[in-house]
Order: sequence, then C-alpha cells, then structure tokens
Amino acid sequence: MEIILRVGFPTTLVRAALVCRRWLRRASDPSFLLRFRNLHPPGLLGFYVHTMSNKSDPNPPVFMPNLLLPPELSTVIHRANFSFDAYKGKNIYITDCRHGNVFIHLYDGWTSTYTKVVHKPLSSNREIPSFPRFPPHQLQDGNTCTWSDLISKGEGDNLSYLYVWIESTRDSTKSTMHVSVLQDNVWCMHTSITSTHHPFLLWVPRPVVVDNKIYMASMNNIHALDLSASSFSIVKLPHMVAKYGMRNAVMSRANDDSGVYLIHAKELQLGIWFHKKDKWLPVDTICLRKMLDNLRISHNENVHLNQVGNNAEFVLLQAGQSILYLDIKCRKLRKVYELGRYDILHSIHPFMMIWPPTCPAIEDGSARFAC
Repeated sequence: MEIILRVGFPTTLVRAALVCRRWLRRASDPSFLLRFRNLHPPGLLGFYVHTMSNKSDPNPPVFMPNLLLPPELSTVIHRANFSFDAYKGKNIYITDCRHGNVFIHLYDGWTSTYTKVVHKPLSSNREIPSFPRFPPHQLQDGNTCTWSDLISKGEGDNLSYLYVWIESTRDSTKSTMHVSVLQDNVWCMHTSITSTHHPFLLWVPRPVVVDNKIYMASMNNIHALDLSASSFSIVKLPHMVAKYGMRNAVMSRANDDSGVYLIHAKELQLGIWFHKKDKWLPVDTICLRKMLDNLRISHNENVHLNQVGNNAEFVLLQAGQSILYLDIKCRKLRKVYELGRYDILHSIHPFMMIWPPTCPAIEDGSARFAC
C-alpha cells in the first residue's frame, strides 16, 4: 500500500483507488487518509481577494489562482467556475471558504434583504444552493443578540452546518449561546448554554471547530463551546500572546482534531503554539526580516496576520499593499497579490483542494475490480 501513499495528489489517489477493490478499500480507510494528508496536504488552488476603493460599495471578490500549481492541480482550476456572474446586481460578501464551499452573503439593495448561499466552484452541478432562513432570535426582555454566524463542521460526507448566536443581558453579566443544526433543510435546536462569562468576541472571531468543540476568539482569551457536553469554558492565551491579546492572532485546527493551533504576529516575528489537553505547547518561531528583505519590502510596514491554513501549514499576511503567502514548513515567503494604491483589503479567503477525495462507487460483479 506504500505505492498509493506516494501518488501525491487527491485527484491521483482517486484514480489509483479505481484500479482494484483492495486499493479502493485502502484509499477509503480513515487512518490511511490521515497518513496521506500528512504527507500530501491539500493544495492551495488560489484565493478570493475582496477590496474596497474610494467607492461606497466594495469591489466584487476576485479569484486569484495559485501560479505555482503543478499541472495535475492546474487542470482542476481550468474546469472550475470561480466567478460570481450568477449574482450580478447584488453586493457580494464572502464570509468563509471551507471544504470546496464558498459561503456568501448577498445583499439586494432594492429589497434591502440578505441571503446566505453556498457557491461550489469545483462542483459540476451549477445549481446554487441557499440556506433556509435562520431561526428567529427569541430574546428575553432587555437582552440583545451580540453575535451570530453560520459554521460548518466535519468533512466530506460528514459535513454539517450549525447556526450559532449569542444572547447577552443588557449589563453583560450573563450570556446564552444558542446552537441549531441543519437537518433535512430545516434548522433544529441542538443546545443552549448559559454562562456568567460574557464573551466579548472580536468583530470577526473566526470560529474553529475541533473535535465537537467550537473555539471563538475574544480580545483577551478564547471561548470554547463543547457541543457534546453542552458546556462552556475559557481557554487562557499563552503568556507571550496574552500581553497583546488576539488582535493579530488567528487559530487553526489540527488535521486529526487533536487540538487547535494559535499563530500570533508581533512586529516581524510569528509565534506558533498548539493547545492540547488544557496546555499550550510552543511549536515554532519564525522571523520574517530576511524574507521581507528578499522581497524588497520595508521593515517599517506593519505586518498583519490575515488567514491561516489548517494544521498551521501556511499563513496569508499583509505588509503595506502587498499580500504575502508563507509556507511555514518550507520557510518560503512570496508575494501573491499587490493592492492598488488607493485600495483597502476587505478580506482574503484561501481556497483549498477538497478533502477528503470522493471515490466513485464500484458496481458489484465488475471484472475490472476483481482483486
């Protein structure tokens, strides 16, 4: 089985799995897939860049392909549909990209309504699925909704969607987190958890789901919502991060759901930690000084941490008007986008190769797959 472990790409793995039943069973085994993913992480196909200029409305998001893709994955790009032509006349706001899905908020200025849809660039089915209307916020007297978001959980056939919103008292002494799950296109209440720890979440808390826990960033710590135990806890930041808070820090889930990574940018240095069993373990420290010199980017530019890949495999940074991609394992920094002189970056979202790959079913009795 070491042969198919070395094929290199998810697309090649699917073709190898069709050679015979034994290879198909092996390629579908979760432990094998974890080994394969560790050796061959899903490739970055490109990223969506969303900018604003002097106009009142933001520019439409633009997909920028990864120019260093091998031919095997370049073919995937050419067959995909990354454009948003189907949404002409509406303001488009990308909220996230996960598992081959692009989550979009559409705003219709004529009707003053928002619609949440999921765009699937790699799918041959061009029908645009939309989510049913989110559950109404049934607030207690005087309470307010302080945050809400759509969150995806799991991968592949186990992908599910959660709607989470936080209800807080007027004096911020108590908060209740409400979680609904999408079942048969209907939102069903999953759990409600009340806590005296009011989560002063960041404007964009970037929730991360790891082993049935939702981690959300606030200014000075991380809030963990355990969906299995219906409990709520606070994760204190590493000492070196606690001094500065989560303003320039981003979380990342481990591929095996064993914990969560935290990447923090301070001046020209990145610090990486891993949280497991209630402890923060230092993983790496990366100095960007020489890397920026190679790209002729001034050290005086503020380095902003924008996005982080799963398993802390890469980061997307902004230095001045330059968008930079850092491969953490290879220690390689390259410029992937340059903003216009008067442009402001609204958001950037990496688009990864879908994982895990889906192998077609093999019909019984096929002589080709007799092994």
